[in-house]
Amino acid sequence: MKRMLSFFLLLCMLSVALVCAVSCAGSGLDADGGVAGYPLYKGSESAPADGASTEDGSSSNQNIPAAGSITAFAWDDNAYYDYFRSEFAQGSAEDGSDNGKFYDFPTKDWHLDSSRRLTVTVTCGDAPVVGAVVSAISAAEQVVGTAVTDARGIAYLFASDEVTSVSAISGTASASADVAAGESAVTLALESAADKINFIQLMFVLDVTGSMGDELTYLQKEVEYVINYVAGADADTRIQLALLFYRDDGDTEKFAYHDFLDVTNADNLALQLKALNGQSATGGGDYPEAVDEALALAMSKQWSDGAATKLIFHLLDAPPHEDDAKRTRYAEAVTSAAAQGIRVCPILASGADRLCEYLCRQTAVMTGGTVIFITDHSGIGGAHYDPDLPNVVVEYLNDLMVRLILGYHTGTFAPPVAWNAPAEEPAPAD
Repeated sequence: MKRMLSFFLLLCMLSVALVCAVSCAGSGLDADGGVAGYPLYKGSESAPADGASTEDGSSSNQNIPAAGSITAFAWDDNAYYDYFRSEFAQGSAEDGSDNGKFYDFPTKDWHLDSSRRLTVTVTCGDAPVVGAVVSAISAAEQVVGTAVTDARGIAYLFASDEVTSVSAISGTASASADVAAGESAVTLALESAADKINFIQLMFVLDVTGSMGDELTYLQKEVEYVINYVAGADADTRIQLALLFYRDDGDTEKFAYHDFLDVTNADNLALQLKALNGQSATGGGDYPEAVDEALALAMSKQWSDGAATKLIFHLLDAPPHEDDAKRTRYAEAVTSAAAQGIRVCPILASGADRLCEYLCRQTAVMTGGTVIFITDHSGIGGAHYDPDLPNVVVEYLNDLMVRLILGYHTGTFAPPVAWNAPAEEPAPAD
């Protein structure tokens, strides 16, 4: 009951926000409170043990619990940027024991520099401007950073060079302002702005190597739930879904890509779910995987250039290989995501280590995304990496992903609901 109510509240939030922005209609819920054509999961329902699916993409094996099994928490470093920067700081102890956990990582030269952030807010009248292209300009009048405003009208710029001015463009309108030394936040006002598009582009980039075998089928059901929920949430929102599966060098199938399809269409939805549930965990062999190539491939696809909501959920348990060409390719993919307004939300599965944490947090902070850490609370899969972050709320992974998607689309993020929160008592009958 608790989770059903939380989903209903999330749906209400989406409807209200879209009414304000684009005139939204239709709840997408059936009479029983489930997503139209896709009832809410119950704890006794089951998912496939082997990733196999029927022709319509649904599962047949009854041995594994359904979505709502895996636990996780979300962490937004842009909301806690000072804390994030402290994790790179050098302590005072001679033995380095009180250094920040990431103090040594910049020396590995992953070409990701988040040490200086400029927060730019773009408005038109009293309204935030969504999808404005924001650029950081150096003293040499060179563009040294590009980002795109989110549903709150906010863009985060990270530039290694000193920024002396910033500009924003939306439609035919533009504005610029000087940036004083040490200034960390700027607001730009436009006289007009391009309309927000009621359109979500969602891509799942999934590591499907052998090391993912302990929890892949569970994760498939979590993802399947999220896709179905979001696809049925609002008849007026156009939703495109793409799937990118990757392994590593030497594997027979290194990449499998299923291009963007409008999953508000039932046939397209069935095709993507069949592709999702048809994958199994094989290959790999060593710890690093083709992470850099996968993210670069994701950037090369046909993303909207309008004011749409663009999200990648990247599920992984291993970093890229560490030669400089691969490090550079990974960093360039992150920079490309920021410039296109694609929010990358990495999901760390069992087996991830501190390097994975470092790369995923750098990726999320620089693209305006959120990092998701799967936890041991559910007992599913191997031991999960604990980043030891403060004041987190562990919730169910499927609820968490739905909450983030709706939040990025509307600009208002619902609070998390703890996975072990007591069920609410039903309201008394009239």
